[in-house]
Amino acid sequence: MKTLTNLILNHMVKYSTLILNGQEITASPEVKKALLRTFWTSTWAEIRSDFKTSK
Repeated sequence: MKTLTNLILNHMVKYSTLILNGQEITASPEVKKALLRTFWTSTWAEIRSDFKTSK
C-alpha cells in the first residue's frame, strides 16, 4: 500500500500545480510531496472517521 501511495504522490507532484490562496506555489518536488502527503493524510483521516460515524 505504501508503494502505491508513493506512486500516486510522485505522479501528482510531477503533473499538478499547487495553488494556495489563489497563488501558484513554486516549490521543489520534495516540498510539494510533503504538502500533498499532509493533505492526503488529513483527508483520509476525515473520510475514515465520517465512514465510522455514518454506520
